[in-house]
Amino acid sequence: MGAMTVQLTDRQHELLLTIVGEYISTAQPVGSKLVAEKYLPDVSPATVRNDMAVLEYQGYVHQPYTSAGRVPTAKAYEFYVGQLAQESVLSEQIYRVLKDSAQGNDERARLKNLAKAVIEETGESAVIGFSPEDTFYTGISNLFAKPEFSTMQMVVDMSRLIDHFDRIVKQLMESASQQVDILIGQQCQLSDYCSMIVSPLTLSSGTGMFGLFGLTRMDYKKNRDIVKGVADIINKDL
Repeated sequence: MGAMTVQLTDRQHELLLTIVGEYISTAQPVGSKLVAEKYLPDVSPATVRNDMAVLEYQGYVHQPYTSAGRVPTAKAYEFYVGQLAQESVLSEQIYRVLKDSAQGNDERARLKNLAKAVIEETGESAVIGFSPEDTFYTGISNLFAKPEFSTMQMVVDMSRLIDHFDRIVKQLMESASQQVDILIGQQCQLSDYCSMIVSPLTLSSGTGMFGLFGLTRMDYKKNRDIVKGVADIINKDL
């Protein structure tokens, strides 16, 4: 049986958001001493440790090895995403970079150039579904450059997933909604440690899809706003 769900306190909510934000930035397990000193100076490390134990019991974090700090789970990222402001705020500078990359009359070339501009801005990987049988992806080297891929097993596991990426994109396109979706862990059908942010596109050939994918440790707000910007640029031009 799983852990009984209990209501988290405001402090535990704040702690959970802090752990996720810190881990997104550093890719290092987050310890109680660091949290108390850097983020919650009015809370003792012992209290932070107790709250971390509650979060672990509830399935929001886990401890990769004894004496390590905590690492967020997919459940923690889902909570984190749920706290993001709904309003999309993309800087004028980034929007202009994306818009300028999507010039020309060749739709496929425009989208590919736009995808390449996106991976430069985000450090993630991008995929375009022109149709369920016609996909393009770029930025895989960004994925393998993440520190998590310092172990060969991670590289092998991800390489196997990429071998089946066309099938996964086809399934996502067939089940896609009409809005930007954030898919975390198994929701995106890749793996427990990957996420995707996807949006439908209105193409001359019909409905397509643009997606940004990477590790669950991604900057969800920035990436979501960029995917929304891509959809806005393409859909307005058609």
